[in-house]
Amino acid sequence: MSRQAYAADHGSMAQPVKTSTTTAFYVQAVLSFVISLVGLAAGILYLPVTTWVRSFLALGLMYVVTSTFTLAKCVRDRQEEASVVSGWTRPGSTSSSPSTTPSGPNDRRGRGTARRPVHIARTAWQ
Repeated sequence: MSRQAYAADHGSMAQPVKTSTTTAFYVQAVLSFVISLVGLAAGILYLPVTTWVRSFLALGLMYVVTSTFTLAKCVRDRQEEASVVSGWTRPGSTSSSPSTTPSGPNDRRGRGTARRPVHIARTAWQ
């Protein structure tokens, strides 16, 4: 069985995850972020303190915003890594493409050549 025929019969090896974020949810998230950022920045600007204290608070606000974006990116990357559907490979093979033989992982013919799933390593906190 060719690779194209195998892929046609069994679907693609790595299928993208379909997200269901609606436009309304996206707009709400963006507006919420902008309103909270502008509100806190205005509060810092009109706070009756010295310029040094105001600058310190503004710098803290910028640090919280940038670290939040970094954390969100790391969480998204972790979820994308966990959602990848691994292909089947021969024992000792480094390729993630399917073998050209039609035998599956439970096929008893040729025990040494049966394909096995490639598992994604999981961390302790997952």
